[in-house]
Amino acid sequence: MDELKELFHRCIVPIQYDHHLPHGTGFFVSPNLVLTCYHCVSDSKQPIFIRWKNSPIVAGLENYSEELDLAFLEVDIKQHPCVLFDPEIDVDNLVYSFGVTKTNPTGESFSLRFEGYSNSFKYYKFKEGNVVPGNSGAPLLNLHTGYVCGITRTTRDLRFDLGAGAIPCSTAFEFRQDLLTRQLEYHNANTDWETTLDRHFKSPLRRKSFVFASSAKSSSGEVYIERPAESIAEQHLRIYDQPLLIFGGGKVGKTKLLMKLLMSSKKLGKRTIYLDFNLLDNERRMSAAAFYRFFCKEIAGQLGIKFLDEFDLDNIYDCKTFMETFVIKAPPHSLVMAIDHLDKIVDSDFYSDFMVMLRMWTENDKHPDQFIWTQFQLVLAAPVQLRLLFTMINGSNLDSYPIPIGDFSRDEISTLAAQFGIVFSEIDLENIDKYLGGYPVLVSQLIKEYKYSNNNDINAILSKAIRHDGIFGEHLYSLLDRVQNNSIARNALLRVINDMPLSSVQQQYLLLRWGLIKQMENGRFALRCGIYKDFFKEHLV
Repeated sequence: MDELKELFHRCIVPIQYDHHLPHGTGFFVSPNLVLTCYHCVSDSKQPIFIRWKNSPIVAGLENYSEELDLAFLEVDIKQHPCVLFDPEIDVDNLVYSFGVTKTNPTGESFSLRFEGYSNSFKYYKFKEGNVVPGNSGAPLLNLHTGYVCGITRTTRDLRFDLGAGAIPCSTAFEFRQDLLTRQLEYHNANTDWETTLDRHFKSPLRRKSFVFASSAKSSSGEVYIERPAESIAEQHLRIYDQPLLIFGGGKVGKTKLLMKLLMSSKKLGKRTIYLDFNLLDNERRMSAAAFYRFFCKEIAGQLGIKFLDEFDLDNIYDCKTFMETFVIKAPPHSLVMAIDHLDKIVDSDFYSDFMVMLRMWTENDKHPDQFIWTQFQLVLAAPVQLRLLFTMINGSNLDSYPIPIGDFSRDEISTLAAQFGIVFSEIDLENIDKYLGGYPVLVSQLIKEYKYSNNNDINAILSKAIRHDGIFGEHLYSLLDRVQNNSIARNALLRVINDMPLSSVQQQYLLLRWGLIKQMENGRFALRCGIYKDFFKEHLV
């Protein structure tokens, strides 16, 4: 492993402001592109440098997200190695890293052991190591796989070896849609990393990085299957300028489809922006001024526009001015903006104004500066159709083309299983349909359980699914807690269980948003799948 560590070290660079000592760490992910944490380079008033072969090299802030704490720096360096990513990591896997510190600006190594996830699976959690200031942005080399799995972000204690928090590399792939292609192109042309691993592991069966299986996987490294909604959405985006709405309750693949659309748009030479409202904290969800500042700052970061704190961004008119001054007129003029988890701001006082702003931007024939906005395209993702959101808040609608994403068909379940080397029998598929109804998040979890556990009896797995220690126990009891603590949702779900019509739009919205119900052909609502029916009939009181 020493040979791999030496190659790994050559990919790492200290981050510094002007002539100050290094205060953060970064690493090469593709030619001329360094990845680090945003908080390491967030002082916009100071020029950024990396140290390369003992010399400071100027670095431009090419793309960033303050919310994700990720930043990409562009540098002019001709020859350098790049890390190879793979997000796979298991509990107790040991990771190795190297980063600068206050006492050692040239850097020193540290090791951590993977403990699990934190904050709704957004971050890795590590133990048994000491991360100190300066280590932020350092890559984490999983010694079990030989690939870089994440980016060091925070320490759990400065004094003791209590571990650290880290950003999974899958987050970087989701944020930057071309990163997978950049990794693939570099490592197809430069085989040093894979060759070194071949020498170390000495096994022809060694699992290769997900980067080399990108045609079968999503940009975040998860197994992925193409669905009919994709071709419809891509065709619409190529031909029409009408806003696109991707909708479906619960976890059905809305974000994955957004990412696919942005990658396709990028290949056509368009600029792309991805805004995830799931990252908004309470202040930004409730304060118009805080929200609009976040909105414009994220856009600036992703397009490499220098954002100044003195910008006035308190309302939709300030946002329009910002967009027209710094964004819309910049080449290439074609721009696709994707907004994920739109429903996260539906309870805010500024939601109606925000949607009015989006309508102004997209209704080009009514816009006084229509020639500026004609190549602006908007893609939204929400759990329900916009008309339901607007009915609930008595707002005005945004004309959009709806793309529904529903549950897996039996053929899609079989296709997904085949990517894990699994062939389900007809009886297995009948049981999956009976209990799960094709709900993607549950089907995916079942397939992984079937693949990696010692239990290959689908019926046995599903028969125990609703128990505390069952495969869906954590998921079900989390939903139960959410429903029990929301009187509207609780009363609504009891009505569905007792085959009674829902009495308000808000009841429909909540249960559809959480993925608990589906609408039948007769217009009535029913529980989404068999295990929900069994579980909530037994536990909801």
